[in-house]
Amino acid sequence: MAALHANTVEAPVYWEQMEAQPGKFDFSSVDAIVDGARATTSASCSLVRHLEKRQHALRAHLVKNDTKRFPRVIRPDGEPIDVLSPLSRNTLDADKAAFVALTHHLKEIDGDKHTVIVIQVRTSRAT
Repeated sequence: MAALHANTVEAPVYWEQMEAQPGKFDFSSVDAIVDGARATTSASCSLVRHLEKRQHALRAHLVKNDTKRFPRVIRPDGEPIDVLSPLSRNTLDADKAAFVALTHHLKEIDGDKHTVIVIQVRTSRAT
């Protein structure tokens, strides 16, 4: 960062990294990003939170492995595809819980330092 004279870090935050097991959050990767930004004089941090409805590789295992709780989109021929249904309340609730946990964690570690200046929410494209 110093060599590039950069003052902002933009880093992805994936559900897969945060919640490997239902309700058990690991924010070590987020902490490393924030700590890295703080280590550089006057650096701020922009986190990019991906909504992994479409990109299978980035989804949390708890979602990948439970097609009954987290249903997939069904093609016109009746076959499911590897895209989470946008109509599933379970998917919305689980993704919302992960995002809320992330924001609470950021408030705890950065509430008074303001290293994280924005969380961008992006929808991943199909693979």
